[in-house]
Amino acid sequence: MANNANMDFKTWVKSKRGRSLAVAQALGVTPPVVSDWVSGKKAIPAERCQAIVAFIGGEVSLKELRPDDWHKYWPDPPEPSTHLPSAQFVSWPVASVSLAQQGAQGPGA
Repeated sequence: MANNANMDFKTWVKSKRGRSLAVAQALGVTPPVVSDWVSGKKAIPAERCQAIVAFIGGEVSLKELRPDDWHKYWPDPPEPSTHLPSAQFVSWPVASVSLAQQGAQGPGA
């Protein structure tokens, strides 16, 4: 589903019957909890936001779910810099020891 910048959580939930129950079941909360989030009676806990966004396919953003403090939990990734050298990945050798090399009794015997 495409990310719709104009969609908010309340609109998404109310746009189709059964969505409030589906969100509640997916997150393991009761429908009244979701109702409180939709009405604005209670803020959506930060630890629930990413699961909500994933469940509804990104139609509502993290910024929309927590407009006042989203940046504290999910800061924008830094812009790529053109003046820094690219990272070089190093593959470290891994010592492999077979059970036959360790002896029949295993390691530490």
